[in-house]
Amino acid sequence: MFYHQFVRIRDDLCAGNAGAVMSETQTQQTPQTQQESLLYNLLFGAPLTARADAAEACAELDLALGTARAQLKAVFGPEENESANQVELEVDCISKLPRDANGLIARRAMLLFAFREPEVAAAFDCHLARDLQTRVLPFFAPRFLRNSAQNPQAFLVAAATLCTLYRGERLGNWPRALES
Repeated sequence: MFYHQFVRIRDDLCAGNAGAVMSETQTQQTPQTQQESLLYNLLFGAPLTARADAAEACAELDLALGTARAQLKAVFGPEENESANQVELEVDCISKLPRDANGLIARRAMLLFAFREPEVAAAFDCHLARDLQTRVLPFFAPRFLRNSAQNPQAFLVAAATLCTLYRGERLGNWPRALES
């Protein structure tokens, strides 16, 4: 029985009839713009067929964290204050981590967490950034913080799941004004 269902799905996909297999929301899950595709690869990794070296990915993430750092400093005040200094300290600490798999996860989690601020999302200017800022992170970031931010890999996986498998779905009990 399952074999026949898989054959039908394969035939529909080969015939270019993705609508017969997936809902309209699911067929729109691929990144729409080059900026969104780059951000998606930075946060959640490149496809398995195009994996990059961890050191290269860390270098790209350090550049993106530099953009986020500038935006966060603007949010917390351009003058010297405790919050702005903390942003500098935390970004510097993450940037000094080894450029291996663990450093990559830490960099990705920090960049993802920075998208809670509207200014950071606006700096990256794509649908994925706005989706993270308005829908995904308000839903999942409190759970990450409640667990003392101890598992950044689970944070990344949960965000990737909510951004890809549940794209466009309403999460939580947010006011309708946030929905677009």
